Order: sequence, then structure tokens, then C-alpha cells
Amino acid sequence: MHTVSFARRDSHFAEPEAPPLPVVQLLIHTDFATPPSTVLSIHEDFGPSTQKRVKFDEDMHPYPPLVNYAEQVPVPSHPSTKAVESHPGWDCEPRETQKIKNFIHALAGRMLDESKSYKNQDDESLAEVIRQAAQQFPVLRKYEDAWGTRCILMSHLKNTTNKAAHKAAKDVVDTVTDIGQHVKKGKGKATNKATKEAPSGRRLRSSDTALKLE
Repeated sequence: MHTVSFARRDSHFAEPEAPPLPVVQLLIHTDFATPPSTVLSIHEDFGPSTQKRVKFDEDMHPYPPLVNYAEQVPVPSHPSTKAVESHPGWDCEPRETQKIKNFIHALAGRMLDESKSYKNQDDESLAEVIRQAAQQFPVLRKYEDAWGTRCILMSHLKNTTNKAAHKAAKDVVDTVTDIGQHVKKGKGKATNKATKEAPSGRRLRSSDTALKLE
């Protein structure tokens, strides 16, 4: 007897098999009890001896300054009105020095009284000249108390005051000379007038004048 087997064919109307049981997933945050998290505070968890405070400097800056003038060139022991380049602390090149001088001289001509010496200048005007000079030539800032700029100003104002004094003296001499010439001309005119008014037939002689005086 032959046994005929047929391959099992799923019918479209057959009831589907039940789905597999879900896999139980254990989640650590749901399946195990954990104590509530707390934020630790240094003031609460450490004694007063371990508490520290960090103080930030208000002047701190994340970027260093462009130019550091911490080590300034000190003022010479005997600063004077002589040329600034003759001082040992001055280290600018000759061409740069001349540019600086020309600029400071121009500022002095506009903002100062060049007929007065350095010590007789207005303090605010001097400070403004020094400020503008340092703004134009930052290298001047490295000289302590702006002594480089001050030396240039003192030397320049010494020359201008000398010129002003010579000019004033010359003006006085010229004025006196003009007055003398006018007086001389006036005397000459008076003499000529007296001569013309004297009698034409007889001129006065010195002997006649002497007799009249006696």
C-alpha cells in the first residue's frame, strides 16, 4: 500500500499563529531602585578649612597688549635743552628722530606760545602736545614721563624764545632810530626857518650874541 503525502499548503483562511511572547527587557533605571541624585556643593560637603574662592582680576584680558612698555627708558640724570639724540637713553634712528622733531615743532607752533619758555607754557596745552605726539609716534611712550618729547619741546622753545627776544630788541632799536631821525629832521627845519627870518642886511655873529648876553 502506497502512502501518498501531500505538501502542506497554508490556506489564506487559516488562522494565524499567535505571536511569540515579548522578550522581557530589564531597564536599569526602572528595574533597580536608585537614590535621587544630589548636587554637591563645595560649601556643604567640605569643611570651612577646605572652602576656596577664586578671585578674578578685573583688569585681566585674554589678549596681551600690542606693545609692552613695562620697561620704560628712565629719565636721564641731567636732562637738558640740548638735542634729544645727545642723551644716552635715546635710541631712535636719525631719520625717525627728525620726523618726530618736525611733528612736535609743528604742534608747538599751533598750540603753544613760542615766545615763551617751556616752564611758562600752559600745562594743558603742553599735555595735549605730548599726547598727540605719542599718538602719532607710539615709540615715544616708552620714555618715562615722556622725557624724549619734553626735551624736544624745551630745545625748540629755547630757540624760538631767543629769536623772539632778538626780534623784540631789534624792534626797539629800530623804533628809537626812527624817533631820532624824526627829531633831527624837526630840528633842521626849525634852524632853516630861523635863518630865513633873520634880517638880510646883517647876520648875527657870535660876538654880537655874547654882547647881548652881557
